[in-house]
Amino acid sequence: TGRESEIISGNAIGGRSIRLLSVRATLNHALNEVDAAFADAERAIELDRSDFNGWFARGALHASDGRFDKAQSDLLIAQNLVTADDLKYASIIEQILAFIEEAISSNG
Repeated sequence: TGRESEIISGNAIGGRSIRLLSVRATLNHALNEVDAAFADAERAIELDRSDFNGWFARGALHASDGRFDKAQSDLLIAQNLVTADDLKYASIIEQILAFIEEAISSNG
């Protein structure tokens, strides 16, 4: 339907669309479609800067690309935006941030 194609393309506005963009960013990342993954994460953040999902997705992308300063910044924002629905991600964020701290200190 038209609504489904809007959501898939990221043109629909709303929490569900933002969540789908974040999921698609994660899937694109897993498929090594890094540019598409970043575009989806950026769009999710652009649509709702207070939504945890876009920040988490972009932070994870930055971390996997070795951009630890940017990853740390995005993940700290995500950590501050975690809601009761997203609590399962809180420990994952802490683990990634600990890894980033170690990587930054190792690289001096």
